[in-house]
Amino acid sequence: MKAKLFASLMLSLFAIPVGCTNSDSEGNRGTVDPGHDGGGGGSSPEGGTPRAPVDATYKFTKFFQERASGEDVAKRVNDFVAALNTDGAAGYRYIDGAETGGGIVTFGEDVLLVKDSASTYTYQALPLRFDVVSPSTIDVHAELLQQMKTQGAAGFVFVKILAAGLEQGDGRASEFATLYRKDNGSNATYDYTSAPFPKTSTEYESLGNAQGANGFRYWASPLMANQGQKLYFIKDASSDAKYAVRALVDPRSEIGGDDDAVKAQFRDQGAQGYRVQLGFSFEEDRGRFSVLYVKDTTQAAVFEYESLSPPGTIFVTQELADQANAQARNGLRYLREPGSPIYFSARQCTGPLCLTPTESELTFRN
Repeated sequence: MKAKLFASLMLSLFAIPVGCTNSDSEGNRGTVDPGHDGGGGGSSPEGGTPRAPVDATYKFTKFFQERASGEDVAKRVNDFVAALNTDGAAGYRYIDGAETGGGIVTFGEDVLLVKDSASTYTYQALPLRFDVVSPSTIDVHAELLQQMKTQGAAGFVFVKILAAGLEQGDGRASEFATLYRKDNGSNATYDYTSAPFPKTSTEYESLGNAQGANGFRYWASPLMANQGQKLYFIKDASSDAKYAVRALVDPRSEIGGDDDAVKAQFRDQGAQGYRVQLGFSFEEDRGRFSVLYVKDTTQAAVFEYESLSPPGTIFVTQELADQANAQARNGLRYLREPGSPIYFSARQCTGPLCLTPTESELTFRN
């Protein structure tokens, strides 16, 4: 679903400093605000008062494994989950992963985790079978939704579909693994629902606001070859939160729009309690890009944003974790996009929108 176009937009959209102390009237892409050093420099909201450090520690790990001859194909997934459970027992929550190998023979992922609570986490992987060659006779989206609901009732949240194949079969009934995470310090249970992928930003707004009024917020839209795509929404049964979404035109999609206008939009929406979610061009919006935002309407949160130059490559790396830890000491949490990292602060805020989100929440592909 326009994956290359989406990636291009994100590198452009989030490569600008926003919500910064000193305004950059040049609107340069991929630059750091003059008041910052690009790694761990000072960070202050408008008004000049330094932010207090946030309780967040980021960690980078690498996993890669090749299946030996005669070895159980599920071993790589089981070993990956075991590694995540070791980190989870130390309080680390999976937030992003860059796949470095996937299939029947190899599986690898560079992982970014965060420890931002006193809780610990448990991870599980469950099989999901679908036809990778043509539309399956099985309604894989119905199967996935039921799996999510069953796991949610046990306190698990969906994280992603792993690239590792569990079984190739005849190529028409391949089996993959779905990753789930449980917060061991919470008694929360979760419900899920799904909807067809919207064709316009207006449709997305209507759908997101209807779901949000019932306590559901966008959670994931996993791509499964030849199976179509849906949006999945999650609801925390222990929370009274309601959500609203906005799909605003990226100012650069209009004549005269520039980076300064995007920065101003970020600041304006953050002041109204809307957190940046993602940028996207919907199928029937005729090439126009939208910036999507989400808000918990039961509170009066305020969000501010800062963007830094990438610390290395555009992928998840140790350097990204180091930069995120430096920014946490400056009162900022990592939000998204390794290739153009954006950080945020949240005031008057409780709940999931205040913390570094899982990557699936910030993309229409995972």
